[in-house]
Amino acid sequence: MIKPNRLYLACTFLLSVLISSQSYAQFSGMYAPANWSTIQVSGANGSVNANNAPTSIALTGPDNVNNQAWTRYQISIQATGSLSFDWSVVHQDPGYDGFGYWLNGTYVELTDMTASGSTNITVSPGDDFAFYGETFDGCCGTFVATISNFTAPSNVMNDAGVAEIMNPTEDFCADSAEVLVKIQNYGANQITPVTVNWTVNGMTQTPVTYNGTLDTLGGSGPDTAIVSLGNYYFLDSNSIVVWTSMPNNVNDTTNINDTMSIDLVAPDPEISLGDTTICEGGFVILNAEPGFVSYIWSNGSTAQQIQVLQGGTYSVTVTDAIGCQDSAISVVTEFAAPNVDLGGDISACDSIELNSGVIAPAYAWSTGATTQTIYATVTGFYSVTATSPQGCTGSDQILVTIYESPTIDLGPNISLCVETGETAALAAGSGFAMYQWSNGETTPNIIVGGFGGSVGSQNFSVQVTNDNGCTGADTVRVNFISCWPTGIDENQKESLLLYPNPTSTSINVVVANSKGALDIKLFDLTGREVGHYIDQNASGLGTSIDLSHLAPSSYIIMVRDDEGKTHKAIVQVQ
Repeated sequence: MIKPNRLYLACTFLLSVLISSQSYAQFSGMYAPANWSTIQVSGANGSVNANNAPTSIALTGPDNVNNQAWTRYQISIQATGSLSFDWSVVHQDPGYDGFGYWLNGTYVELTDMTASGSTNITVSPGDDFAFYGETFDGCCGTFVATISNFTAPSNVMNDAGVAEIMNPTEDFCADSAEVLVKIQNYGANQITPVTVNWTVNGMTQTPVTYNGTLDTLGGSGPDTAIVSLGNYYFLDSNSIVVWTSMPNNVNDTTNINDTMSIDLVAPDPEISLGDTTICEGGFVILNAEPGFVSYIWSNGSTAQQIQVLQGGTYSVTVTDAIGCQDSAISVVTEFAAPNVDLGGDISACDSIELNSGVIAPAYAWSTGATTQTIYATVTGFYSVTATSPQGCTGSDQILVTIYESPTIDLGPNISLCVETGETAALAAGSGFAMYQWSNGETTPNIIVGGFGGSVGSQNFSVQVTNDNGCTGADTVRVNFISCWPTGIDENQKESLLLYPNPTSTSINVVVANSKGALDIKLFDLTGREVGHYIDQNASGLGTSIDLSHLAPSSYIIMVRDDEGKTHKAIVQVQ
């Protein structure tokens, strides 16, 4: 039987160790910050900043505490191998605060002043390893140690994970973007294939299978690959989660390094101004909505809203905090206001028509009227507002002074006897500035009738004008009639002598060739008897009768002589 030599056994053991142990590069995979713990002695206040992981972390030592204190950033080692890291310390309290590493309860100080270096140690499964910061005096400043290029062993065979989401990485304007991720082999075996899964806002997207080869750390090929998951239209708030599964078509039992996520915002600003109208002389406010960092209007304004005083096309471009923009246009149509014109202040007699001067569907007068025209009958201010079909308004106001026209009354129509030369006075009243009669007279009163006229009718009118220029008029009809009684003829006029006629006191009555008694009766023009006289002793010289009790007018005298003959004539009493 041939026994294997010791060199063969040693090589076989070393190969087994190399195959079963793989190192994680930097703070990723098994050694991602999420798998480390910060441990501090009571009262310590050191801290660890892992914002730059997986590239580096920064350990700040404790300070301003009572006496000695320490802070550890600790993890449990998973496999046998080499653990190495670079370190750089910036110190504020040299000689009193130390930085180093802690392994299974043993602290190894690397420096207590500003310095840098590299450290490499051998670790085994189950070892507790920590970066260690300590203060000896509890005051006077501390240090910051930056650790980079960290590697540590792992015993995982098939382990792939997402090392980085490469695109998108920050907020951007809503758009379609290619999703790129970097995947990495964290295991001891080469990996081909591996599935990359992803969701956006919890909605599952189509997985992508990477069929290339991810070599192991330190292998001849790359242990990372950039994978395109395709294009996605990002809008508003987005949460992207990416993870790997089924490396080498087997389950990945080490999940702590599989998944990576990012939250970002892809805003799509949307504004709308809308078209609108204004009335001539009016204005409208165009508002581009709040919440943007800048506004640029077509008129040069940089305010959120502008006041528009005339028609036209107006546009605005808004920009949000990320730099996303949107634009909107508003067409402002300007309508003319109704051109209401009542004219200048005016005076009138009795009333005057006021006209708005424009045709419109609606009017509103200060009197409450809603028509295009009104009549003003009293002194005062009058105003009107007209509204166009587009709702535009125009207004005007006028002062109206109303004067009263004169009232003239010439009385009822009258009748005058032609034969007796009867007259009448027509009076228009006093106190007027001007009189104009139809017969050409310009006096307040005129006399109509008298001798020389003929039978018929005539209208007499007058127009008067007062001091305000207002006029008044009236007309009266004068009937010129014959008052000679029926039956009186020229022969009777010659046989009956009356004198004086006209008279205001008495009249002498003589009947030609009569020597006996006279029977005398007087009648007014209506035929009513107003006097009866009998003279038994009348001679050819006639008789005298008293008429002073009669009103001035024309009367008919009828005389019967001693022969029984009747004589008629007209007597005018003044």
